[in-house]
Amino acid sequence: MDLGQIRTSIDQVDKDLVELLNRRFDLVDKVGLYKFIEDIAIENKDRESNIKDRLISDYGLKDEAILDIFGEIFAVSKARQAKNFASYKELQEECKKKEENIILVGMPGSGKTTIGKKLAYFLNRDFIDIDELIYKENQSKPGEIIEKYGESHFRSLESDALKRVLKEQGKVIATGGGILTKDENLTYIKNPTNIVYYIDRNLEDLAIDGRPLSQGGPQVLIDLYNKRNIRYETVCDLKIFNEDIYDTIYTIAKHYLTI
Repeated sequence: MDLGQIRTSIDQVDKDLVELLNRRFDLVDKVGLYKFIEDIAIENKDRESNIKDRLISDYGLKDEAILDIFGEIFAVSKARQAKNFASYKELQEECKKKEENIILVGMPGSGKTTIGKKLAYFLNRDFIDIDELIYKENQSKPGEIIEKYGESHFRSLESDALKRVLKEQGKVIATGGGILTKDENLTYIKNPTNIVYYIDRNLEDLAIDGRPLSQGGPQVLIDLYNKRNIRYETVCDLKIFNEDIYDTIYTIAKHYLTI
């Protein structure tokens, strides 16, 4: 192999390194968003030490100068996260100036409650889950009420709870998957005092345990989705596909600020 060929090989390695570093920093940004939302410090000396140990013991390290390179990577990663933290903090402060409710709609098990709780923490707001409110007031879960008294009775309780909750402003509200089956609820939700987000998700990823209306096999779930999807889309200001909870939270916060 002549000098030109060697340099061509080096150029290819450099290209591969840049692609890998870009991927690494994308992941570093995701970790940073997770840390900010979960209130975790940027600095993690144990993690850095573990990575260096693996470089030596597991990754075939041939030159300890590579450890120095990784030290620089750690420093750049922390600087990126610190810069992003400042941006997230600014987003938080700007969102505090808004008064509209944030309402999450979507299929049962799409992640509305989990996202809602973390979003409320991120924005320093009260979180209200309509299903949990009904449970507190009736000492029965929605599925139990539906099985004992029928869906119509549960929908009446749901509408009443929704109307009471929407008398307040500045809340993060997670709704039940079937809340839009009643036309009056669509009217309550589609109001200038509310910003509505449709949390969509792959049907196979939906958590359906304890949700009687989602039981009965894949086709029942598909039919339920097809029936409700158009209503979710009609009422929402933005539809978000929930692949990552933290990305979803950040997307909602950024969009909320623009409305």
